[in-house]
Amino acid sequence: MAVNIQSIGIMGGTPDIPVGDQGEVFYRANFPFYYAGGTVMLSANQDGSGDTAVDDVLIITVVHPDKTISRFSKDYSKGCSWGIQPLPPTDISSKFASGLNKVYVTLKDKCGEGAGSSSLWLNNLTP
Repeated sequence: MAVNIQSIGIMGGTPDIPVGDQGEVFYRANFPFYYAGGTVMLSANQDGSGDTAVDDVLIITVVHPDKTISRFSKDYSKGCSWGIQPLPPTDISSKFASGLNKVYVTLKDKCGEGAGSSSLWLNNLTP
């Protein structure tokens, strides 16, 4: 059974809200994340479970202790073609380096009309 050694709530979730301009950013956050191994899961729940959904785009930028950068991005709209497609809990461990990472999260509209998100968590799990 996996043990959760660190959980960061990125956001609690928001209902869809109208956007002023197509492509606008509707949420930003940044926080430190200490990584010493294990699996880092992006999920909707604190225990690493639950599909995430963002209307429309999630970008996670990770600045490593040596100042190199990794990025994870997901366009939940599939190019504005099929509505919002949920993402199952996703392992993004490869984006982190050992030590204290700085995480920047951006949620933005792509397709116009509305913007919103499920809850979002980063969970560091060890076997």
